[in-house]
Amino acid sequence: MNSHTSRLAFALLLAAALAACGDDGATTSTVDPDAAGGKTDLGGDAAAFEGRNDPVASWLRKVTRADGTVDGDYQTVLEGVAAEMGCPPESSRSFVILLSRKEYFPRNMFTVCGDDTVKASKFFMSTQSDDGTLSDVDPRNLKMFAWDADARTYRTYELLPEGEGSMRVSIEPGHCRSCHTGPTDLDNRQMAFVPIMNELVNPWTLWNARPDFDSHLFDEVIDPAVAGAPVYKAMTAEGRLDSAANFERHIREGMSLVTATRIRARRDPADLELSLGLLRPMFCDETLNYVSENHDSGELHASAILDDSIRRLYLSTRPDGWRWAWLNDGKLRMPLPAPGQEPIAVIPTRGEATVQLENALVSRKTLTAQQVLQVRALDWKHPVLSDLRCGLFLDGATRIRAHADAWAPYATNNDLIPALFAEIMTLPDGESRRSLLSEQPDTLYALPTADGTLDSADLDGYTASMDDFGDQLQSWFDELQSSTDRAWLTQERTRRGCGALAHYPSAPEIPGVGSCDP
Repeated sequence: MNSHTSRLAFALLLAAALAACGDDGATTSTVDPDAAGGKTDLGGDAAAFEGRNDPVASWLRKVTRADGTVDGDYQTVLEGVAAEMGCPPESSRSFVILLSRKEYFPRNMFTVCGDDTVKASKFFMSTQSDDGTLSDVDPRNLKMFAWDADARTYRTYELLPEGEGSMRVSIEPGHCRSCHTGPTDLDNRQMAFVPIMNELVNPWTLWNARPDFDSHLFDEVIDPAVAGAPVYKAMTAEGRLDSAANFERHIREGMSLVTATRIRARRDPADLELSLGLLRPMFCDETLNYVSENHDSGELHASAILDDSIRRLYLSTRPDGWRWAWLNDGKLRMPLPAPGQEPIAVIPTRGEATVQLENALVSRKTLTAQQVLQVRALDWKHPVLSDLRCGLFLDGATRIRAHADAWAPYATNNDLIPALFAEIMTLPDGESRRSLLSEQPDTLYALPTADGTLDSADLDGYTASMDDFGDQLQSWFDELQSSTDRAWLTQERTRRGCGALAHYPSAPEIPGVGSCDP
């Protein structure tokens, strides 16, 4: 199998992968207004925008007709929103990812104020996929979310074709929120709406990386008929088309907005659910990211095998840690794939939004780096989707809620969070409970793997200093970096992929996963 054929086969495996969420192909909204938390048919109700202070709402107030429709298309939206944000109309930028259809159909993402990442992160718009019959992008089938500075949250909207040259406005469509919050089994109604980009780091497998970088596979596999169609060409004209590398920056900034809002709650009066919500991402993954081998080079982002939060925390606390290769540049460099062997593709890792929140608790001194590392050291060979860590949180939250009055004396969430954390980090030990938090400074319990359950007796023999733990990580890093056998990575991708597909609405297709039956 030659290089081109191998990469094309790789692309075929990724046919539906990495699309931004909400790719349901819908052409009409069937969302229940009450379930969605908003209204799907404005019907001339001016109060529909009441209390909204985001740029989309500001523009829609001015242009929405009494029947709940607006004139125009994507260009009308971009010009209107840019004006609301104080940016020139030519500041809009487009970014493109390929979706699966008969061949590879593009979805265009848009921002305005494109030279200002802070401003650009406050408005995102995307086109939607079609029903498989169109030969060009639909310029009036749009999803949008925009930052409300007063409410400190993203507001969501949908515009759908209505008659000739009009679009029907939908506020807070439920299918937008379902993909941008957390996994369904963690009651994602309580979670913040977060911008997502499934491939947040290079290579952006089916993203257009031009003009800044050569695309990974984009130019090879895009449907040539659509690539030459007039609407798509206008959306990606010179001066408007931007690189996936810049979209990554805008998405990260958007995640930071959400993180800053969530972490502010630590100063509020103590609230059990709010405090548990701030702890949950440390144990149960609210968001995921996906990384791929850079072509067939053997280079893979180290977050595929080691939790990126561990690296960030060690960098901040161990100035003498540069002797560890895993800490230095965040890349795993494996031997090249054998002939006919496909690169490692789309392996789930911890989501950037969850890592950001975890590190924010440390930087604000709500928890210490050692406390957080003691969570990360449990089942550390499973950096994401660990049944053990999430089970600790769910069991602890159940105990905490059953005795809610016991937590009443705490004044603020900042006071309450460390106490709840200490309770969650315990195991049954006879008639009492044993703490998973080492009493010795600079030490922790380093358990490489666990099957989802843990007995207090299992802790014996796993106490490690920070240096010892760093050495363990280095040994594991060296083993995977030098081995020509990729069996562990392949098996782990299947484990994580099945978990992602089962619980995360935004999960892409994971190549090579196959059946996920128990």
